[in-house]
Amino acid sequence: MVLKVEGHDDLIRDAKSGAIVMADPTKYQEFMANYNAVKARKQQEQETTEQRFQKLEEGMANIEELLRQTLGALNARNQG
Repeated sequence: MVLKVEGHDDLIRDAKSGAIVMADPTKYQEFMANYNAVKARKQQEQETTEQRFQKLEEGMANIEELLRQTLGALNARNQG
């Protein structure tokens, strides 16, 4: 036996299990397609963010190395 969910024409409740399910399988498929698209977009955004962060870390390491070299050259010139 199924019961209508108050205020939601597209949802029904299974009286035995208490589960709420979509009454229209097409709407469910649309919902899942949208859900999966959003999930994939968020995953791609996460990967892009991680790649950008990695590039920033590499850039900072290069800057640190250039500073060390510059300071080393300045120290050598001042001592010599």
